[in-house]
Amino acid sequence: MAKYSALTTVDNPYNPFTEWDKWYNYDYYEKGYDTCGYLARVAPSQGEVPDEFYDKLLQLYLEEIVENDVLHRYKIVYSD
Repeated sequence: MAKYSALTTVDNPYNPFTEWDKWYNYDYYEKGYDTCGYLARVAPSQGEVPDEFYDKLLQLYLEEIVENDVLHRYKIVYSD
């Protein structure tokens, strides 16, 4: 079984893998972070990169976002 990663904020109590609607409502509507939009602006979309490279490239973008996050807002979470 593949292990997936996702970008979230340190204060979001919801799991983006199992509680997507709650996670998204908290992130976008309650806090105004728009984490999905941020990731979409900085990382290439799946159609822009060959499938065999996309997951690894996305992981690198997630790590770079967290590494350069001066507000310490973001973290990476992994699926079970």
